[in-house]
Amino acid sequence: QNIRGTAVAQLCARLFVVLLLIGSSIGMQAAVHKVAADGELAATLDKANEGDIILVQGGTTYKVTSQDGFSVQAGVRLYGGFTEAQLNEATDDLTEEALAKLLAARPTGGEPWKLAWPTVLSGDIQGNDAIAAPVDLLSGNTRSDNAFHVLTVAGGSEVQPTVIDGFTICGGHAAKGAGSYKGGGIYATNGSLTVSNCFLYNNSAYEAGGAIYTEE
Repeated sequence: QNIRGTAVAQLCARLFVVLLLIGSSIGMQAAVHKVAADGELAATLDKANEGDIILVQGGTTYKVTSQDGFSVQAGVRLYGGFTEAQLNEATDDLTEEALAKLLAARPTGGEPWKLAWPTVLSGDIQGNDAIAAPVDLLSGNTRSDNAFHVLTVAGGSEVQPTVIDGFTICGGHAAKGAGSYKGGGIYATNGSLTVSNCFLYNNSAYEAGGAIYTEE
């Protein structure tokens, strides 16, 4: 029985080492991307893989270039609200601890989502949205050419969820005739998604979820 117990213990130890190595390899493959100018974000999102971190400088509006909007792959972590100096300080071998400190150091206006350096993701392609009170976002004739969804997000796994953190998201218009009438600001497909410290406004949807909609 002692021999059997020792064999089981050795097998468990080996499995633990294998799992640990697998976990390390995923971390080693992940990349840190930095975006500081409008026009860079879409290309960065296209090449990002599961586990990658994208840091986006604030104080800038990043406009979609087509009605398809921005696309976020499963398991990608997207963070905004950084100053230029903070973005420059972030290294390619950013650790989870260093990332947590970087996020906590983002300047705010008193509330976590009121970032002093807002990173705006806009679906207003032409920059001509006319918003008057009272607002009927669906019928506004200046919004017909806006992105159907500012962000289309693929949910990640429970181990590696997709993350959207620190953005102002506006100008999404999931109107009748769009691929989906839901989720003007964020349209999320199946999987695990975390949205935090975000401010969504002036987004609309014909059917449901003007700000955000998640498919189950």
